[in-house]
Amino acid sequence: MKHTRINVFYFIIGILAVTLTCMTGTITNMNGRNYSVAEIAFSVSSQNSTRYSWYTAFTAGLNSWIILLLPILAAIPTIPIFLDEQYTSFYRFSIGRIGLYNYIKRSYFRVILCGGLLIGTGLIIYALFTKCMFPIDAKYGALKAVGVQDSLLIQVKNMFILILQMMLWGAAMSSCAWTFAGIFSSKYVVLSLPFLLNYIMQNIFLNHVVASSFFFLILSIAVGFQIWKYRVREVGI
Repeated sequence: MKHTRINVFYFIIGILAVTLTCMTGTITNMNGRNYSVAEIAFSVSSQNSTRYSWYTAFTAGLNSWIILLLPILAAIPTIPIFLDEQYTSFYRFSIGRIGLYNYIKRSYFRVILCGGLLIGTGLIIYALFTKCMFPIDAKYGALKAVGVQDSLLIQVKNMFILILQMMLWGAAMSSCAWTFAGIFSSKYVVLSLPFLLNYIMQNIFLNHVVASSFFFLILSIAVGFQIWKYRVREVGI
């Protein structure tokens, strides 16, 4: 699968990992114990799953390990292959054939598009899961919810906004890994650095996810271009 520059197997595994990780998100706390979305969805008591709407379940999944693991999941189908090209010096033939600018542009957009698509696909599958397992509106038996509930149309709109934001963040974290791949040769280092960056600064970044994402996307291509110009001069291409 290296001729595609994308590891399709890891891409599929990454999508499944996103979906399953979201299912571990905490949706409620009862009797001092946290219950995940999956536990409530597959609960023996059908009453448990009807107490929460599908949109509540969907947003609960985004407050889980998915935020922490996103940088690795988004980058793993492409970054190891990108590093293998450098280890085998295959990138020299690519640059000689299509030129440095096209090589940078193609590798950069391949990484960010794959990362964003992987995250988005996993979240859409998770959204379909919550739609199948939870009602549109939560049911409280004889009690009635206080306040105005969002319509289904508004919920779907908000869901797609959240998915797009997560896709954008996945693309941004993939772009960081792509930049580090131009400096370091170790797959573990390249995949770990965006993970650590996301872990340390996630509260700041995710409060301004769109601005943060565009910042890293622009910074990565700008820095990456300079790195590859230097590398090309070093090897004399």
